[in-house]
Amino acid sequence: MKPVVLVPLLAVIAACGGGGGGTAEPAKPTIVECMTPKVGVKFETDSWSESYTPGLLLYDFGDKRFEVLEKTFEGRPVLSIRAYSANTTASGAVYWHYDYAKAVVATSSGFQLLGAEGAIGEPRDGWRLVYSPPVTTPVTLAIGTPAVREYAGTLTRAVAGSAEEVSTISGQDRIELLGYEDITVADGQILQNVCKVKVSSEASSFIHEWYAAGYGLVAREVFDVDGKLVMRDLIARIEQAP
Repeated sequence: MKPVVLVPLLAVIAACGGGGGGTAEPAKPTIVECMTPKVGVKFETDSWSESYTPGLLLYDFGDKRFEVLEKTFEGRPVLSIRAYSANTTASGAVYWHYDYAKAVVATSSGFQLLGAEGAIGEPRDGWRLVYSPPVTTPVTLAIGTPAVREYAGTLTRAVAGSAEEVSTISGQDRIELLGYEDITVADGQILQNVCKVKVSSEASSFIHEWYAAGYGLVAREVFDVDGKLVMRDLIARIEQAP
């Protein structure tokens, strides 16, 4: 991972204040509109971490590059959100290593996570997670009214020279829409009406996430069971805007 310099990449500006002059405020996007990226969008995030915290899912964090493609997953057309990790060579050069891809779709009822797939070292090895039913964030999610999301799926790990390993997973979390904010990214561009949500788990830790229409997830802060900020991911560079 490349060195991370902690700088105020994310400037949060209150977006809920009333404006005068008789100008009508534009309608706020739904949570589904915020969470849905557009095909072709590419951006990078920088990560800061206080320390390793047991119980937090850290694989999804770190300096990342994201791109969105059209693919099929389990025979269904999806948006494939591909994530790459930043790696630094001995000479200081940075290259991007493919980690995983999430398969998502936006429907009239909600934003659905169908599953994910990724690599385990060698290109011919890998894993595939299929949720049944899909993990759904409801389109009706309203400010201050949490919704429970259920995670039930089958994880298949394929390793060259060995039989496939198949296991089941289950769990749940709660997602709550906290409101809307405008955020300024590192290049000075302002993303408007960004959905801010709180995701809490059985482990009592919680996460704040920011979703911008056309981009999807653009920022995230992780808090431990004592409410201490331990990790932060922020959009830092935009390679291709929606």
